[in-house]
Amino acid sequence: MRQIHRIEHLESRLLFARPYGVDVSYYQTTNGTTNIINWSQAKASGIEFALIRSSYGNASADTAFVSQASAAKAANVLVGAYHFAYPDGSDAITEANNFMNRASAYMGVGSLPPVLDMENNDNAMTNSALTTWANDFANHIYNTIGVKPYIYCNSNWATNILQSSVNQWPLWIANYGAAYSSIPQTANPPTGVWPSNTWKFYQYTSTGSISGYTGNIDKDVFNGDLAALQAEAILDREVTVLDGPANIADGQTGAISFGTVNQNASAPQKTFTVRNDGDLLLNLSSLILPVGFTIVSNFGDTSLVSGQSTTFTVNMLTSTGGVKSGNIQFTTNDGNETTFNFPVTGTVNGLSTPTGLQVTGSTYNSVSLGWTDTSASETSFRIERKTGAGGTYAEIGFTPANTQTYTDLTAPGGSQLYYRARAYDGTQYSSYATEVNTTTPVQTPPNFTASDNLNDKIALTWTASAGSISYQVFRGTVNDSASSTFLISTTQLSFDDTDAIGNITYYYFIRGISGISTASAFSAGEAGLRVVDTIPPTFAGSAFSLDTSPQQVRVSFSEDVAASLDVNDVTITRLSESAIIVPTGVMWEAGTSTAVFALPANIAMGNYHVVVNNAGIKDPANNTLIGSSSMDFYILPGDANRDRKVDTLDFNILAEGFGAAAGKVFSTGDFSLDSAIDSVDFGVLLSHYGMTVPIPSAPLAALVPAPSLFAMQPIEPDPDTLLA
Repeated sequence: MRQIHRIEHLESRLLFARPYGVDVSYYQTTNGTTNIINWSQAKASGIEFALIRSSYGNASADTAFVSQASAAKAANVLVGAYHFAYPDGSDAITEANNFMNRASAYMGVGSLPPVLDMENNDNAMTNSALTTWANDFANHIYNTIGVKPYIYCNSNWATNILQSSVNQWPLWIANYGAAYSSIPQTANPPTGVWPSNTWKFYQYTSTGSISGYTGNIDKDVFNGDLAALQAEAILDREVTVLDGPANIADGQTGAISFGTVNQNASAPQKTFTVRNDGDLLLNLSSLILPVGFTIVSNFGDTSLVSGQSTTFTVNMLTSTGGVKSGNIQFTTNDGNETTFNFPVTGTVNGLSTPTGLQVTGSTYNSVSLGWTDTSASETSFRIERKTGAGGTYAEIGFTPANTQTYTDLTAPGGSQLYYRARAYDGTQYSSYATEVNTTTPVQTPPNFTASDNLNDKIALTWTASAGSISYQVFRGTVNDSASSTFLISTTQLSFDDTDAIGNITYYYFIRGISGISTASAFSAGEAGLRVVDTIPPTFAGSAFSLDTSPQQVRVSFSEDVAASLDVNDVTITRLSESAIIVPTGVMWEAGTSTAVFALPANIAMGNYHVVVNNAGIKDPANNTLIGSSSMDFYILPGDANRDRKVDTLDFNILAEGFGAAAGKVFSTGDFSLDSAIDSVDFGVLLSHYGMTVPIPSAPLAALVPAPSLFAMQPIEPDPDTLLA
C-alpha cells in the first residue's frame, strides 16, 4: 500500500504569489469616523496592505483616515494614503498641499508611497488639461518629499483620457472586467499609456469580502511577491558619498588621497558624488573643507529626490609645501548622518622661501644682494629684476645651492630697480622672498677735460656715463664744485664755453643726470683758460688753377678765416674790357687754410687781374686780415704749353695724348676738362689756332712767391703767372 503523507495547513497568505490588500475610506465606518474593520482578522486572512483615503479636493479630509490607518498599522498591515482628486474644481498644487497636510504621518518611512486618485471629471476637462493637472500634482509631491507618488485610474482613463507623459508615475490600475477580475493572481489588465504589466497595484473588485469586515469592500493585489511589496514601503533618506566608483563611509579613518605633487604644480582635483539612496527628500548644506583645499564647484543640487545624485569638486592647493590633511564635511537631513565627514590628505613637495632679502650695496653698474637660505633641498636660487614699480620681472641670473649672495653686474645706473629671489630644486620653485628695491647711482662722467689756449672759447669734452640721459655743466673761479654756478644742461658729450672772459682761469665741473632725475657726484675740477687772440691773419699765398673744372683762384692764409669768407672777397677783372667776373662759390680747405673761389664756366680768353679784399676777412677772434693781395692770369683755350699762343707745339701735345679716355688735364691736351682727349679738344685747338694773348703792358709783381700753391706750374720768369 502506498504511504500517504499528511499535508499541514499553511497560512493563507503564503499560498499566493501576489499579496492581497484593500482600499478603504470613511464608507467602511459606522458613523464616518469610527473604524469598524478588525484589521487583525484581515491580516490573519491574508490582507497585507491597505490604501486609505486621507483627503479629497482642495481642503477636505477623510474623517476616518486617522482611525483606519492607525488600526491597520497596529495590525502590521502596510498602510498607504491616497487623495481623491477634483481636478475641475481646484488647482493641482493646492490639492497636493491638502494631501500632504492630511497624510504627512503616512508619507514617511515604512508607509507605502502616496497615491493620486484620478477618476473624477464632472466638468469635462480636456485630456491634455487632465494630464497636465496630474503631472503638476505628482511633481509637487515628488519635489517636496522626494518620493514618487502613484496614480490610480481605471483602464478607460489609462487608455482614452490620460496622455503618455503620466507614465513616469507608478500605476494603480482598476478593472472589474470578468476576464481579469476572476484571476487576480495572474491577470494583466490593460494599462493604456503605461507599458504592459508595469502596474504596481490592481483593484480587481469593489464587491470583495474579507475576514473582520461585513459588507462589500474594494480588493487589490500587488504586482509582485510579499518581499517585493515590503520593499515598496518608503525608505528613509540615505546619503551615499562616492569617490569615483568607491564608496566613502561617514566617519571613516582612511583618508582619500589627492596624491603627491610639486609646489606650484597644477592643483590635484577630485570630484565627489553625493546620492540619495533612500526615498525621502535628502537636503545638503554647509560644505566645509580643511586648510589646504578649496572648493572648485559646490553641490549642483542641495535637495535630492530618491535616486538623484549631485557632485562637488575640490582642489588641493599647491602654492605652499607640506602635507595637507583634514576632514571634508557637510550637513544632511539623514537622521543617521546629519554631519557627514571623511578625511582627505595630500602632499606638496615644497621648498622653503629664502628670507631677509636685502640690498647690501650698489654702484652705477652693480647691485649686491643678500638673503638667508632656509631650504635644504634647493639646487639654486633664481634672481629676478624689474625696472620701476610698473616694470615686468625677468630672471637675470642664479646662484648655486647654499649661497646667500648675488651681485647684479648688469644693473643700469640711475635706475630704480626691484629684486626678488626664490629657491629652485630642478623641478619646482619656492615662493618668492619679499621684494626689495634700490636706486642705483649715476656714474660721474669720465674723461672730463677743458682745453684752454683757444682764442675764442674753452672747449669741454667728456665720455658718456652709465645711467645718464643728460649732463649739467658748472663753472667757477675756484676749484670747488660747491662754489660753482650752473652753466648749461645738455645731452651732448661736449660744450664750448664762448662766454668765458679772456685771460681768466676757470674751473669746470660736470655731473650726469638720470631718467629719474637723480644726479651723479661732481667730477673733479678741470681748469681752462681762454687766451685772447690779438694777432690778425695774413696772406700765405695765391694761385690760379687751370686744370680743374671749374677753374679756380686759390688764396691761402695764416689761420682760419673760413667763417668770414664769401664770393665778394675777391674782385676778378678782364683787363681788355675792365669786365668783372664774379666767382660762383667759395670753399674752405681747412688742412691748408686755403680759400678756393670757383670761376664761371667758359670765361672769355684774355688777361685777368685778381684783387683780394681784406676788409671783410677776419679770424675767429674778429681780427681783420692785414694787407691785400693781387695776381694776374690769362685764359687761352688750346694753349697746352702755356706760351701765350696756339701753334703746332700745342697740336703735337694734343696729338700725343689723343684718344686717351681718362686722367688727362689741360696741359696734356684736355681743353674741355672732361679728363679725355678727343675730337672735342681738337675742335677747341683748331678754333683757336694761331691766336695769342700778349703779356699785359704793365704786369703786376707777385705778393707772395708760393709756387707750391700753383696748380698750373711753379712761378718762373714766365710773365703770365707773376703775382702783383
